[in-house]
Amino acid sequence: MDLLNKAYLQLTDVVRSMSPGTRLTAGALLAVVVASLAYLCNHSIVGGEAYLLQGHQFTTSEIEAAQAALGEAGLNDYEIEGNQIRVPRALKGKYTAALADGDAMPLHFGTLLTDATTKPGPFTSRPQIDAMNKIALERTLADTIRWMKGIEKAAVLYHLPKKTGFRTEGRATAMVTVVPRGTRELDEGQVPKIRDLVAAAIGVEPVDVTVVDANGRSYSGGKNDSASALNDPYFTRKKSYEDDYENKIRKALSYVPGVTVTAHVELEGQVSVGERDARLHAAATSFTPKRVTISVGVPDSYYEEIWRKTHSTLDGREPAKPGNKSLEQIERTEKTKIQAFVSQSIPQPDMTSDVRPLVTVTTFARLPAADLPPPATTDRALAWLVSHRNALGAISLMSLGLFILRSMVRPRPADGPASAAPSSLATGKGNLGESAAVDKPAVSATKPSNRFNRKPAGARLQREEFAEMVRDDPESAAKILRRWIGSAG
Repeated sequence: MDLLNKAYLQLTDVVRSMSPGTRLTAGALLAVVVASLAYLCNHSIVGGEAYLLQGHQFTTSEIEAAQAALGEAGLNDYEIEGNQIRVPRALKGKYTAALADGDAMPLHFGTLLTDATTKPGPFTSRPQIDAMNKIALERTLADTIRWMKGIEKAAVLYHLPKKTGFRTEGRATAMVTVVPRGTRELDEGQVPKIRDLVAAAIGVEPVDVTVVDANGRSYSGGKNDSASALNDPYFTRKKSYEDDYENKIRKALSYVPGVTVTAHVELEGQVSVGERDARLHAAATSFTPKRVTISVGVPDSYYEEIWRKTHSTLDGREPAKPGNKSLEQIERTEKTKIQAFVSQSIPQPDMTSDVRPLVTVTTFARLPAADLPPPATTDRALAWLVSHRNALGAISLMSLGLFILRSMVRPRPADGPASAAPSSLATGKGNLGESAAVDKPAVSATKPSNRFNRKPAGARLQREEFAEMVRDDPESAAKILRRWIGSAG
């Protein structure tokens, strides 16, 4: 408690000794220090950076819309990393609100249909409501197609026939335009899925849905598209069998890192084509696998890994590099194991007429990817300074404020050195001015001393030393007084 009282008294003395302007300056500096400290504490607890919308994976179109919305709101302190947007953690709410205000929030399934049914006003006509529902359904279907594997953008347009009285003019058609990721073409296996989705949503036949690949060809679904592989029942069933065998064997060989599996299926059976009209092609198929051949690729690094595990040292040191003969022996053993293992997963035909091997295992060299050079020290330092610029600025401002405050409240040293008094007293050098300087402080000797007093302390020190000399050596003190009196006379 005494320590607090002493500190309070000292602080009071410091404030009283300041001029009004100095007090105002010190208060402003103290406010700067407190604000900087509060910012640093808030930055360390809430600060840092975080991904917007809990790490939502934005598409290219969503990122473009988000950039426009954030730029319009004046928020530019963000970074795009892949398909995510990283923003200051303390401003996540502000960035999310900017996306909402700019109508750049990622859409979820059914959002557009909900808005279309709730936004029309009381004076909206029926044709306008139908048009709003049509546009909402088109955009919802486009968003759903965009979620499919390998598709980046999609657009859907459809046309329903007009009803005039008891007649219907024209027929319903739909068109879907897709943009696959990168420069790849659309997988033909995706086309039936897209057609079935759109056809079920708008009430048309799948053959009435045309799919256009922006990076490749178009799939009209009508008579002109009869040459497509999708309309070939043999090809469709063959591809289905091959995908099934490849997935099954790849899963069985998952213990081999980097293994590749390719299946080739030969079918036997007949195709019975049913009745067809101008729009619908139907075929009943009875194809079964006749012969299945599998090609397996194993990277050479797999054999080296097996050799290291079998020749590991007890003390944990890295074994020497394997020789060519050792690797060749391991390669032959592993190929035989893989062939026997894969052969159990495929049908075994009669080998008397066809002696070709059913399973082929080959070794390929897996070239290591070139390591990217690490960033330079200057680049890392610059990136660190940029990411922590706010905290560094607050620390610098707080340090400057503390330094100025310390220089303002620190007491000034005595005007004259105390060691000068004894020499002048001992030599007796002095004059009336010095005598007056000695006598003047005696008038205010009863006043309480103040360590921060701005009055000179040299005269007070001389008087105290002279009084001590009078007590210890009266004769010398008398001689000094006579000299002062003589010099005054």
